[in-house]
Amino acid sequence: MSFNPLTDTDPVTTDPALTDPEFPAEHFVTHFFSKGSVVHALVWIAQGRSAKATVIISPQAFGGDRLESLIIPLLNAGLNVLTFHPRGMWDGNGEYSPLSALDDVHAAVEFLRTAEENGKRTSAGNGYRVDPARIGVLGLSGGGGTVGFVTCAENEAINFAIALAPANYELHRDLTILDHGSAAFDFVKSETAGRVDVEKRARAMRPEEIDRLSIITQAPKLVDKKLLLVAGSQDSITPVEYCHRPIVEGLENAGAAGLTEVVLDSDHFFLNKRVALARLVISWLRSEVVI
Repeated sequence: MSFNPLTDTDPVTTDPALTDPEFPAEHFVTHFFSKGSVVHALVWIAQGRSAKATVIISPQAFGGDRLESLIIPLLNAGLNVLTFHPRGMWDGNGEYSPLSALDDVHAAVEFLRTAEENGKRTSAGNGYRVDPARIGVLGLSGGGGTVGFVTCAENEAINFAIALAPANYELHRDLTILDHGSAAFDFVKSETAGRVDVEKRARAMRPEEIDRLSIITQAPKLVDKKLLLVAGSQDSITPVEYCHRPIVEGLENAGAAGLTEVVLDSDHFFLNKRVALARLVISWLRSEVVI
């Protein structure tokens, strides 16, 4: 029987009572390779000598919220965190797409899984202390939530996935996606100087690409995974009735026994529920014995 001193603390509002002088918490920059290109990454390593669960945060497609508010609570709860700058999002490495982000997440998983054998070290000279059996993905919207669930379906090394307000790519088949979020898409296109053009991307998608990005199509590959799916009841970008509910139904019909679904009274970004969201995520990770 093991004793976990973090179990009865609230890592959302409580800092660690003690600091491990030999293996303190650390934060640093690094990089890995995806399809032959450098991907710049940010890493937070939880304190303590033992190997730990690690969460990869895949940024949303707009390149905005990377769920930074969850990182320190996750670190306090004893998890490592890695996030990254997807190829093509802010650099000249081609054009960003959810499909390219899928490849980046797969590369991030391999980077973490092999960090020990490849001799990767923190800025203090310690190992990353990644438990390869407890690597998960977390993300918001299409670039984070959807990409996370799909990479979890495709990658046996991913143990758990947390999707916040993911996109339902079944809506791309007949372009009904353009009926449900056109105002938001137009705003993003204008404010990103055309860099993010959802309509253009949707019209260019091939059926096999939609198949790959559809959580519903990928559902049979998720039946044995630990899954947390969270929606916002006031979400106007990936509305509950068009995204969350069909995805839940698709996963349940496929037999996903490890699925937990929650609807919070919030918007697409959970801006008024970040404390509740952090507590929900950590409570679920504890209930699934990830931490």
